[in-house]
Amino acid sequence: MSTAYFSVTLTVTSDSGCVAEKTKGNYISVDPNSVADFTVEPSTVSISNPVISITNASVGVDTYAWDFGDYTISSITDPLSHTYLDTGTYQINLITLTQNGCADTASQTVIIAADFVFFIPNAFSPNNDIYNKTFSGKGMYINKYEMFIFDRWGNIVFYTDELDDAWDGKIGNTNIDAQADTYVYDIKIVDINREKHIYRGSVSLLR
Repeated sequence: MSTAYFSVTLTVTSDSGCVAEKTKGNYISVDPNSVADFTVEPSTVSISNPVISITNASVGVDTYAWDFGDYTISSITDPLSHTYLDTGTYQINLITLTQNGCADTASQTVIIAADFVFFIPNAFSPNNDIYNKTFSGKGMYINKYEMFIFDRWGNIVFYTDELDDAWDGKIGNTNIDAQADTYVYDIKIVDINREKHIYRGSVSLLR
């Protein structure tokens, strides 16, 4: 787009009917405005791969000012992609300017979602060494957690609703050691996205 020019004509008429006219060619100039526009893909990603692609579709722009919503800014024409370091909802803002200072803005929202992960070991040895002394699941982005441990006869030997509360190989809240054997666990989880997960399996207690 280029600057548009307009002529101005002034016509006056006297009280006796005389008419005079004055024209100034290209007297008014109008600079074109920039048009800010861009797309993001995808608009929702997981924190395990928190990269979004950016396609700049702006026109008539001389200067760009990008704000990615995470205290990161840029003035390049095509950022192409951006990586976020934490979960959350972010608003990307773009301000465009022409060389004459005509501005436009555009915004897009992206969501970096929590990625639930969970791991369960298959054995532990609550002995006097410092290795594998307790049994529990390990994970991220967990809102609710329950773990039941059953012996081979179906008796509950351990229960907790705290993720950091591991089974130390004792029976219940006593100081009695559970015998070396294979035990069954039943773990119920509600993740940060309110999805439910149930894990059932066996763990070997070694002594």
